[in-house]
Amino acid sequence: MDDEASRVSSVVEQILGWMHRKLRQNNADPLKDFNI
Repeated sequence: MDDEASRVSSVVEQILGWMHRKLRQNNADPLKDFNI
């Protein structure tokens, strides 16, 4: 169970890192994607 938790947190970190890089690359207002 502990092994699975660390695997999940690793995937979450990868996704957050990818989102962070993508937002910085676009250098745009992220709220535009939600059409608020």
